[in-house]
Amino acid sequence: MVFEAIIKENFTSYEAYLASRKVMASPFMVSEVKDNHPSSFYAETPLTSTHIFGEVNLSCEVSKTNNSDFSLRILSTIIPSRVLYRYDSDGPDHKNKVDYIPLPQQSVPTPHYHRFDSQGNLLAYQTDAMKDDTQASNWKDIEKAFDYFCQSGNIHTSLPDDKPRIVVSTGNLPLDFGDDPINGLNF
Repeated sequence: MVFEAIIKENFTSYEAYLASRKVMASPFMVSEVKDNHPSSFYAETPLTSTHIFGEVNLSCEVSKTNNSDFSLRILSTIIPSRVLYRYDSDGPDHKNKVDYIPLPQQSVPTPHYHRFDSQGNLLAYQTDAMKDDTQASNWKDIEKAFDYFCQSGNIHTSLPDDKPRIVVSTGNLPLDFGDDPINGLNF
């Protein structure tokens, strides 16, 4: 479990930062192979806000073989772990090993968000929508989950009516030969 004393000491400022309006460039392009995890694509982009909480970036890591396996993060240089807020679409249950959460409730399945409590513990939690089986596919779809993540993290673009978009690019051009106008013609 991640514990950050800096968050505990500055919890009011942390909460104010998360609630503040954050702005990013859009679309957010995720296309680079991650140096320390070559089975994933990775990208970071700056987030700006009127509330300062270190140098802050939005990051995304996506599995090369399964684009429904991804993580979205708000990262800051102000804390050693860098993670201020996170979304995990897949993976093992997260254990919230803190005394005030009863043992049977400490295990949180994916998908889930992570945020710090007032004691500086990074805790996983699910929203009611995440628990709703009829919405399960939305949380595995990177575009829909990115939209939810931006809404919950108060992330916008600089254009008033423009919502942030994410594009995962593998470097391969998608080719669809079914719409070729000369398909089937003999020369």
